[in-house]
Amino acid sequence: MDEVTLLSREQIFGENKLNIFKKINNSAKITDFSILLGGYYSAYNGRTGYYWTKYNIIDILGCKYYEHTNHRNIGIRPVISYSKIKNDISNEIISEDGITEIEYGEYPQKAVNIELQDELEELYKIMN
Repeated sequence: MDEVTLLSREQIFGENKLNIFKKINNSAKITDFSILLGGYYSAYNGRTGYYWTKYNIIDILGCKYYEHTNHRNIGIRPVISYSKIKNDISNEIISEDGITEIEYGEYPQKAVNIELQDELEELYKIMN
């Protein structure tokens, strides 16, 4: 995955910004994994978080943000060319406005096997 990169200011805000940013806000939703790792997010703004670009930080509203660039609660918004992953996409939907949403990778449905789940559930019931 050496093709993964971060967006530049010009790709987000410039006159030649990417087509996607002509259709959607610059803000980015934060993942559950990022939150578990300590990422800051705004529950009032659709669970968006701060993220790094190549040269600066974008805030929860999708605006440039330069202050406190050494904080560890700022995530990244990695990007990769669609053509590099198109064979590994598990689901693809194109909305009415032409935005393609994809599902890529897997999200675990269970943290442990069913036997351990049952055992943990029983212990939880006993403790409460």
